[in-house]
Amino acid sequence: MLAAAREVTATARDLEARWTGRLRAAGTVLPPAGGLAESAFLAPGGGYRIPPGQVAELGDGRAAFPGLRAAPDGWAYLRDFGYYAADAAMYLPGRVPPAWQRWELVAARWPRHRELAAPVAALAAEPPVPWCRWLAWLSCLEAVCGDLCAAAWSASCLGDAGAAALAEAGLGQVCGVLAEAAWHWWADPGRALPGTWAARLLAVTADPGLDVLFAGLAARLRAAAAPPWTVRAIREGDVFWQVAAAFEAWWEPLRTAHPGSRFLLVSEAFGAMTAGPLWAAMMPGRDRAATGLAVSRMSVHEQEMGRVPVSAWRTAGIAAGGRVVVHLDDSVFTGRTHAALRRALSGRPEAVYLAALTLDVGTPLNHPEEITALGRDVAAHMAGIAGLVRSPGGLLPPAASMWARRKRPAGDPAGRVLGGSDRLLAALWRRYAPESSRA
Repeated sequence: MLAAAREVTATARDLEARWTGRLRAAGTVLPPAGGLAESAFLAPGGGYRIPPGQVAELGDGRAAFPGLRAAPDGWAYLRDFGYYAADAAMYLPGRVPPAWQRWELVAARWPRHRELAAPVAALAAEPPVPWCRWLAWLSCLEAVCGDLCAAAWSASCLGDAGAAALAEAGLGQVCGVLAEAAWHWWADPGRALPGTWAARLLAVTADPGLDVLFAGLAARLRAAAAPPWTVRAIREGDVFWQVAAAFEAWWEPLRTAHPGSRFLLVSEAFGAMTAGPLWAAMMPGRDRAATGLAVSRMSVHEQEMGRVPVSAWRTAGIAAGGRVVVHLDDSVFTGRTHAALRRALSGRPEAVYLAALTLDVGTPLNHPEEITALGRDVAAHMAGIAGLVRSPGGLLPPAASMWARRKRPAGDPAGRVLGGSDRLLAALWRRYAPESSRA
């Protein structure tokens, strides 16, 4: 376990050094002020944060972040409480609004994305872009992606495959803009088309079909007496740099190992729903033409946590059609979710891989009983999981999962969250303490 943790840390340090050098050499984004490292602006759990003293650098972009303020840790987070407020996990037990009411929070935000598309895109369209303005533009794009993921998830839970496909199509378009703005802008500037960003984002946020979907889901959820898990907002895989790191580690080696093959990227919902569309947008056009996308709902962990129902919720089957299948998931613990995906594939895949954004080293360390209960030796388990998620180049993911910490005893509900195993949820509750205490 410790060897895996050290390797993950070493991989992350190497990645930071390489990417920081490339980012500065590209010259498309100005370095951050105040002597802070670029990585300091990465918020734990996803998104970006800036020192409160640099908020003025956003200029007109400040209007896109009405809830921007200093959090208890002294940073101003570009994802405010509203980014996560539709998720039942952000509320104390007994105070969770019904699913349809939480969806209304998302629906009310959707028209604002349309209003902000052009002015915020303009902040980042001319190089070199000031650091905080670049992060603001990326944050706006990620917010749109998050709402589209939520819409696709809720529509799927209602059994409306057509509505889910509509949201996923919009997600693919916005991921195309996000990939250019967050990756190509400095890693391959010739592929970024900043003059098109506002129009492409507006094409999605002003889409009449999506307007109907967002406006109508609350009534449908209410009529169906939808359970809490049908509306969600927290995704562990909602971390762009981890998606990009996995792409860089995996894609070229995969293409080399399977020349001339067709590929299928399967994104695990809910946590990694953007991973497949982002990979597709980041790859060269010839590769994109040979790559299909799919979404799966196979998570064993979600079922065990009571966040989703039993087998009827799971994806019935995915047609591999002789392609190379890459299963994208936000993390891996036991590997049972990936095993379920393999069983659901039809059409004899050429090969099947698991590309996890993070590696769970916390559960084996802090809760080994969850492994031994499966009849597994902890050391053998770690060796097997590490082998499963190594990229073709032999790399482990550059980040550890935010699951699972050793629990701290607490008598009150908030204390149980803050001291619980889910470090992502604890971080969000601590960050938005004033809002969550009133929710």
